[in-house]
Amino acid sequence: MDHQRIIRNILIGKANYLESRVAYKSAMLRGYMAIIALLVGVSYTIIDHLNDIHINIPYYIAVIVLASVTIALNRRKRYTLASVVFLLSINLIIFLFATSDTYRSGVYIFFICSSLSAFALFGHRQVRYAFLFSMLSLVLFIVAYWGKQQLIPTVPFTEEYLQINFTTNFITALITCLSIVYFLLDINHMSEEKLLSTAHELQKSRERNEMVVEAANAGIYEWLGAEQSIFISPTWKKLLGYNETELENISIELYLSMIHPEDVEGVNMHMADHFKNRLPYANEYRLRTKHGDFFWFIDSGYSKFDNEGKPVITVGSITNIHKRKVAEDKILNQNRLLAKANDELDRFVYSVSHDLRAPLSSILGLTNVYTLSTSADEKESIVRLISDRANTLDAFIREILDYSRNSRRTLKLQPVNIKNIIDEVTEEINHMKGFDRLRLNTNINPDIEVVTDRDRLKVVLNNLITNAVKYSDYGKDSFIHITSSVEADHWSISIEDNGIGIKPEHHERIFDMFYQAHDHSQGSGLGLYIVKETVQRLNGEIQMSSVYGTGTTFSLVMPSHTILSDAAQVLVAQ
Repeated sequence: MDHQRIIRNILIGKANYLESRVAYKSAMLRGYMAIIALLVGVSYTIIDHLNDIHINIPYYIAVIVLASVTIALNRRKRYTLASVVFLLSINLIIFLFATSDTYRSGVYIFFICSSLSAFALFGHRQVRYAFLFSMLSLVLFIVAYWGKQQLIPTVPFTEEYLQINFTTNFITALITCLSIVYFLLDINHMSEEKLLSTAHELQKSRERNEMVVEAANAGIYEWLGAEQSIFISPTWKKLLGYNETELENISIELYLSMIHPEDVEGVNMHMADHFKNRLPYANEYRLRTKHGDFFWFIDSGYSKFDNEGKPVITVGSITNIHKRKVAEDKILNQNRLLAKANDELDRFVYSVSHDLRAPLSSILGLTNVYTLSTSADEKESIVRLISDRANTLDAFIREILDYSRNSRRTLKLQPVNIKNIIDEVTEEINHMKGFDRLRLNTNINPDIEVVTDRDRLKVVLNNLITNAVKYSDYGKDSFIHITSSVEADHWSISIEDNGIGIKPEHHERIFDMFYQAHDHSQGSGLGLYIVKETVQRLNGEIQMSSVYGTGTTFSLVMPSHTILSDAAQVLVAQ
């Protein structure tokens, strides 16, 4: 290693450092070739001196000087100039000796060495110089071989001198060519090792990236701006329920058709902003899976643009966030319900305190009047008023209890005969004022049963039928028609009356808490609110139609899965 370091310091310079290994090898080759030229000059000087031939010694000295200059330039990091000086001088020296009959036999081979040296020294980056010096060698060869001029005079030589001269030329040319070939082989070997190392690193990097992508469960896609198809990775397919053999490359039209219709406009806007501002994008939207379901994904990526601002390539990934979005929607819904509950609680507390205090204050006042009264008839009237106030208070408390049970108690599903439950309700309210003057018509199949929460359904029917009695029109032949039907996808109950009806301006708010649509309302305004909330807990719908002065109809609609078939009746009963 020490002798290699010494040679390196001589040829390149101890303080010089070359970052590129190729540049280092080129500098070393240039130095070796200069040393070969120097040794050749010294050798021929000795040979000619021993054979008493002195005419060529100045040329050999010129070779020694030019070789020394080449080494000096090499040490000063003037690599291109060193190569030019070396190749130009060598070509001229070879040309001089090639024109002489004495040396012509073995000198031409050096033109080949010079051409090879040009390519080895200049390399691919300066290949034009290599071709230029190769052409110079070819031109000088043609001129020397076909020309008549003789720049160096012919000298007498012996057969032994000719053999030594030719052998020296051959060995020098062989060593030079072998050095060049070895240099090129070494450079190629380094390139192969570098390529193998790079390929290995790329493979490791690819494996790491694949592991990261697999761990993140991200589906990669790639869209070349000039093409109308999008490459999708196996994970992308898997996320949407496809296997690896399906959906090779998808078209833009197919991709857009997979986006949920409600999200298409947002996706187009996000991508338009991305192409305009050239910033990374991230967007959340729903994609249709193979089985037709829509799942939430987050789509993020980036594009490369050309000089005109057009997208060249867009690379991105999708990640399934469906569970997160469902959880977020659940939280938002819970927040809405909580806000609604808080608002209703505020109004509930205010209204309850008012509606409880009003009859209590009235009872207290009537009690004081009763103690002061001396008339039996007056006392009897006061007792009836106290009883009415107590009944009002009792009805209101029952409504509060109904509201509390509906909001807190879990559903208790069981078989319910609709006809029986309506009969129970009408039996319990037959003492109400005005009930005895109504015609109650029920058109219900007594054999139909449904699966529902019996207590909640009874609360709903009790409120609706009670309201029909309360707001009957005493100027008419009043009636209440109750019908029930079963369809393929639902069952329903309709309660129709020909009472006083509800004015149109109250229709939208009739189900609001504590809302009273009539100035002479007999209730607290909580009943229809309880009806709506209870029906919603049963996954049903309540609808109202009313014409003021004509009558009102309430329709209860429940989903079909609550219809109880004969076989289901047996299972539920068990």
